[in-house]
Amino acid sequence: MLPPFLIGVYTAYPKAVVPESILKFLTEGFALVGVLFILKAFVESRSALNVWALIVVNQLYQSLAFSFNEEFDMTQVYLYLSGISVSAFIGIWVLNRICNNGEDISLAKFHGYFYEHPRLAFLFVFACLGLSGT
Repeated sequence: MLPPFLIGVYTAYPKAVVPESILKFLTEGFALVGVLFILKAFVESRSALNVWALIVVNQLYQSLAFSFNEEFDMTQVYLYLSGISVSAFIGIWVLNRICNNGEDISLAKFHGYFYEHPRLAFLFVFACLGLSGT
């Protein structure tokens, strides 16, 4: 799903490249793709890392969708994505660390491992809060 995202980034900067009739529908299109990623993450049960990646990609498409709004400056989008990217990397690091410790992170049996890894659980909660955009 990287090529549609790159096309969206290319059209978000110089909005004059795309005709106005198509530009109206790009926001809804990218938001719909983001919703599809969330729905896929909701039904995913193989790996928490896959779900985390789907949620991160959703945030990218969501930021692309509201970058087409006339009221937003691209610096605001960059500020939003800076927090999202830091939280995404922290969450990936925590999940990889738990997986490297020999724990199973499939969502069928994954319960957070809070008692076994309290510091990592604390970091992961902050990564979840940061990824939500708050």
